[in-house]
Amino acid sequence: YNRLCGFPPFFDPNNNMKNLYHLIKKAKYAFPSPFWDEISDDAKDFVKKCLVLDPKERLTASQVLEHPWVAAASKGEFSEKYLEQLQKWQSTRHQTELHIGDKPKTGDADNVDETEN
Repeated sequence: YNRLCGFPPFFDPNNNMKNLYHLIKKAKYAFPSPFWDEISDDAKDFVKKCLVLDPKERLTASQVLEHPWVAAASKGEFSEKYLEQLQKWQSTRHQTELHIGDKPKTGDADNVDETEN
């Protein structure tokens, strides 16, 4: 998740640890726009399958390696768009760290467009 968009899946803009714990415990996360708009469906599917709350339902190590998104990467088939996204993430990571208040409010437990797994 972090590598794809530049911030963690569970985030509380007010640094409220109780709220953050609730989000993690319920596996509430989102793919907020515009950060996830150009991320491939395979990449999003991979993230969803890794962030499943029940460990028995999560991908196994073997399943991770067989996932289409990971398999494409191991064959060197990452799209040019993904490589550009990684470069953009790397160049803006420092700016993101400096502008913590600019992060999307993915962790607002009362107001999140979440994906629950």
